[in-house]
Amino acid sequence: MTPSPKKPKQVLMFGDSILQGMNARFSSLCLPVLLSQHWNCDILPQAMGGGSFDEHVIDENLPYTPDVIVIMFGCNDWYTFAKTNEEITENARAFAEKLDALYPDIPRYFISPIWSATWQKSRREGMCPYGEVHDYIQKGIASMKNTTLLRGFDLCPHHSSFLADGVHPNELGFQYYANQIAKAIQL
Repeated sequence: MTPSPKKPKQVLMFGDSILQGMNARFSSLCLPVLLSQHWNCDILPQAMGGGSFDEHVIDENLPYTPDVIVIMFGCNDWYTFAKTNEEITENARAFAEKLDALYPDIPRYFISPIWSATWQKSRREGMCPYGEVHDYIQKGIASMKNTTLLRGFDLCPHHSSFLADGVHPNELGFQYYANQIAKAIQL
């Protein structure tokens, strides 16, 4: 068996269940596969359901040299883990700082949470509206070089027909989201 040839670009991605492909009926229709086709690159997805801005998930000894890093967190920070809005900011900052220490010259793209059909029903006491999570991530990473924040709300349609369960994209949603990310991040 011969390994497939290495693609011209290497992308490292961090994320939660959306990046993992939760609810995609076919693995070929989840974000890493779709984006690797758009960008003609190899992607190493570091994704786990329930993932959040936790700098401890960044492997300091990872034998992989990316050309670009994409980070997709915020939903679980807001919904479950962060006790305050400022904690989202601090956790995003710590995550960005660790990436900066390990990959100082590598472009990094953070993507804030996408629209969810359930977010208005799930608002937690003392937390900002879900659509404002972007602003708290921005505060945490604003001073970082080589770092761009994309507004997830702008990358997915605000309609439940693109979602499998009100939160996670379905096949159509993943395809739309991948197209929008590929337009926003040119490799």
